[in-house]
Amino acid sequence: MPLFTCSAAQEEISPLENALETMQLANEKISSMVQRHLSDPNLPINPLSMLLNGIVDPAVMGGFANYEKAFFNDKYIQEHPEDHEKIEKLKDLIAWQ
Repeated sequence: MPLFTCSAAQEEISPLENALETMQLANEKISSMVQRHLSDPNLPINPLSMLLNGIVDPAVMGGFANYEKAFFNDKYIQEHPEDHEKIEKLKDLIAWQ
């Protein structure tokens, strides 16, 4: 009987990196759905509207306002100068929406 070995690797990511990944995935979902609607204008608009509301609306999961409170304040920026590029990237991802 053959033996199989499996190993699991863990990688810890910071809350800022998680926010970047979350926003990038959300932007990709939006872009994909918009492209589908451009290709077929007869598709129902409700799924796109629900997706946008779920991402942008602060009543749903806090919206990206939570990212702004956590990462765009003077205290965080002063305590984490090494995150400057990531903060700017997150700002760009939010602006894209």
